[in-house]
Amino acid sequence: MVKRVKDPQAPKKPPTAFFLWLKENRPRLQESNPKVSVTGIAKLAGEEWRNMKDKQKEEWQKKHDELRAESKRCMQEKNNESGLQIIRTTPCVIRFIRLKTFFTS
Repeated sequence: MVKRVKDPQAPKKPPTAFFLWLKENRPRLQESNPKVSVTGIAKLAGEEWRNMKDKQKEEWQKKHDELRAESKRCMQEKNNESGLQIIRTTPCVIRFIRLKTFFTS
């Protein structure tokens, strides 16, 4: 198995809708449950998220979709700058090819 080298300059993936919601609601959960541990807060948050209606989750999903589109755009710009083009050969395999394959002397 070949380990893929990760580019340290690559943009990070955006947080999911749940983590966007959690970032905003964690202080409220901590205030209302001051003696609960970090893992307990995470469990409470997960339970609250599961019990939310889809309409309430839509707001967070839209924010996630916007961040995801921006992240994708940034990644494409970065690949264009480095002279690489992404080619999806199968749903699971992505190959990079050089845009400039011929050299002039």
